[in-house]
Amino acid sequence: SIRRQRQMCIRDSHLYRYPHEFSGGQRQRICLSRAISLKPEFVVCDEALSALDVTIQAQILDLLIELQNKYNLSYLFITHDLGVVSKLSDQIAVMYAGQVVETGGTDLILKKPKHPYTKALLQCTPVLGSGENICGGIPGLPPQPGLLPEGCSFSPRCSESLDVCSKQEPNLVQYPERNCRCFLLESVNA
Repeated sequence: SIRRQRQMCIRDSHLYRYPHEFSGGQRQRICLSRAISLKPEFVVCDEALSALDVTIQAQILDLLIELQNKYNLSYLFITHDLGVVSKLSDQIAVMYAGQVVETGGTDLILKKPKHPYTKALLQCTPVLGSGENICGGIPGLPPQPGLLPEGCSFSPRCSESLDVCSKQEPNLVQYPERNCRCFLLESVNA
């Protein structure tokens, strides 16, 4: 709509403004404009929506999808917001302590997660109108970089941890439709 286009545009009069004089949404749109001005095929978006209110997030997300379709862009979208992931991604890679713990199609991972960390993340994601309580978080603290525990990095916080988890690091194993790094899944499929 015309109103949306007016809200989204950066005018010539903005050319001499300092960065702090722009709103968060304007700064994000400027960054996107700069990124696509070189006509890339691939754009890395690292927490591109994290500091924006929900209305502006929706506008930027719509813009990202519009640009993706118009210019046939591929995004590597790094985020903690699984709601954004569900709207923008075809494939997901869930990471914990610097390692990929689960990969697969977006719908599959969000509807049928297998790794305990992926499950815990999804349980902490609010679903509007569901009446469900939001969890208080995942128990324990993530490991310090460079001080990873022996075995699986998530095992000290995992409610489904097996004895082997604290002794041996699991491999990223390929299963039908997904990859997963978890002994629990290996024992079920053995």
